[in-house]
Amino acid sequence: MRDCRVMLLGLLLSACSSDKVEIGGSPVVYVPPSAPTQDAVITGLKAAASEAKLTAPLEVSTVRPTDHGPGRCFACLKGTMLPSSSPKAAADDSAREPSIFSQPPPSSSEPRVVYYSVFFDNDVYKGTRQSVIIETCETQQFIPVNLSPPPAPPKSPQSANNNWVSRVVCVSPRFVQARCLREAGFQLE
Repeated sequence: MRDCRVMLLGLLLSACSSDKVEIGGSPVVYVPPSAPTQDAVITGLKAAASEAKLTAPLEVSTVRPTDHGPGRCFACLKGTMLPSSSPKAAADDSAREPSIFSQPPPSSSEPRVVYYSVFFDNDVYKGTRQSVIIETCETQQFIPVNLSPPPAPPKSPQSANNNWVSRVVCVSPRFVQARCLREAGFQLE
């Protein structure tokens, strides 16, 4: 009877083991996330700048791996934050007397430079937060980045001519049609 209880206890404990065995499948192999592409970084920076309400000039550091934060890679974003127009915040700041431990904040009428960390997993933007000391964003080298949408490409003169082609009728043998189109200003291959 005792052997039966020990065997039953052993079976119950083995059912709670943390080893997972997949039946009929191959084991899952962990593939660490890779650094994002340049297009994904630009897309993530646009989202982060709009979330944080940063204004130009915007600058970005190189993408680096990390083991903290919502993603496995991050880039530092340096931007300008406009002063808040909240009269309550200004009243709270002026009511405090400066001391060694509590210094007055910088003038709220001037824009200030802020640093944000923008996180990625592969090409997926994972989130942003204001930079912390361990990320050393203040000491990074930055390059300017323009996050404004590119201007629409101007209509080329050839595309305007292509609209005109539908109105040009060259009814003649093929070599004469080509000469007719060349005289109308079209380039033929």
